[in-house]
Amino acid sequence: MKDSSPPLYQHALYEAHNLLRTQLLLNTSITSDQREKLVRDIRTNCLSLALSLCVFTSSKSGLAWAPRYLQLSNQPVGVVLNTITKQFTTVRF
Repeated sequence: MKDSSPPLYQHALYEAHNLLRTQLLLNTSITSDQREKLVRDIRTNCLSLALSLCVFTSSKSGLAWAPRYLQLSNQPVGVVLNTITKQFTTVRF
């Protein structure tokens, strides 16, 4: 995905988010360890999606979703701000 365009990357993150949530909600036969891993994966996905929206989206509707995904990622605000700062310093337009 590193060489892909931002919209394609965001679409893949949205799809992954939906698949992970569906797996968590519909699969009742998973162990508590598997459930915890799914929750961690969902939070990681939410952070990646939020950062992608912050860095690559200029529309108000796209940016409106970023805080929601940041909240779902359950990351401290300082971590989020540091990660966004790193993204802005490494992204080449």
